[in-house]
Amino acid sequence: MIKKGIFFATSILIVGLTFASTNKNSSIPEGSMVFNEDFVKKDGEAAFKYYLKAAEQGDADAQTSIGKMYQNGRYWVEMDLKKAFEWFLKAAEQNNKDAQFYVGYAYYHGLGVDEDYKTAFYWIRVCRHEILNHIIINFI
Repeated sequence: MIKKGIFFATSILIVGLTFASTNKNSSIPEGSMVFNEDFVKKDGEAAFKYYLKAAEQGDADAQTSIGKMYQNGRYWVEMDLKKAFEWFLKAAEQNNKDAQFYVGYAYYHGLGVDEDYKTAFYWIRVCRHEILNHIIINFI
C-alpha cells in the first residue's frame, strides 16, 4: 500500500506541471472552453449553460469544466460527484489531460465512483504519458 501511495503521489507531482489542455477536434476556438473562473464568477448560470452546450456537443475542455463545476458544487451547480466523474470520464476518453487526472484521482479516492486503485493508476499513467508527449512536442 505504501508503494502505491508513493507512486500516486509522484504521479500527482508530475501531473501538476500542466494546467490546461485543448481539444484539437473542437469547432470552438482553441482554449475557449477551458474553465475560466472570472467568466464563471460574472454570471455563473450563463457560464454553466455555455459550458454545458459545448460539453453536450463533445468538447472535451467544456466537459472538464462542467465536471469541475459539479465537483466543487459552486456557480449555480449543486455538488454531485457522480455527475462530475461522468463528465470527466467523457473528456478523459478524448485525451484531455486534466480530465484524465481527475478520473484517476476519483478512482483512487472513490469520489463519485467505487474506489479502484488499478484503474486509478491506469488513468494517472495515461495522463502522465499525455503530459510528457505535450512537453516533448511543444518544448523540445
